[in-house]
Amino acid sequence: MIIHTNQLDRWQEYRDLRIRALRDIPQAFLDDPENAENWPAEEWQKRMENMYFAEEEGKWVGMIGSYQEPKSKLQHIANVVSFFVLPESRGQGIGKALLSRVIEDAKKKKTIKKLQLGVVTTQEFAQQLYLSLGFVKIGEQKYAVKVGEEYFDEYLMEMYL
Repeated sequence: MIIHTNQLDRWQEYRDLRIRALRDIPQAFLDDPENAENWPAEEWQKRMENMYFAEEEGKWVGMIGSYQEPKSKLQHIANVVSFFVLPESRGQGIGKALLSRVIEDAKKKKTIKKLQLGVVTTQEFAQQLYLSLGFVKIGEQKYAVKVGEEYFDEYLMEMYL
């Protein structure tokens, strides 16, 4: 497995993977696939700037994003976002490798002191992965996401570096 960053020329692969994620687990993402399908190439490339991609045998099979807060009083915080591994590629350590890479890169940036994320309470496997790598639950947000007529709660988690 190879983990890539900043491969803007492969934006179509990112688009396909993200739209698959939006369709497979819509409660875990804030975008709708119908809107995302209409984004221009420039939008996809812009969104790739803080993304990591797992590749196996020439195919992207997973992704995760991380971005540092832009406001000066919050720049010690980085957010973990857009985490997805193709269902047929799960259970092979891909998610752990992606998240570990984000943690490793965040530690290299001396200004980042904390990683934070939100995970839908129904995503138990993802929660276990976060906990196993050192994240802790710090709260729960009720009605965090609405998909159709269904609401989903979200755990707030963080890791101090």
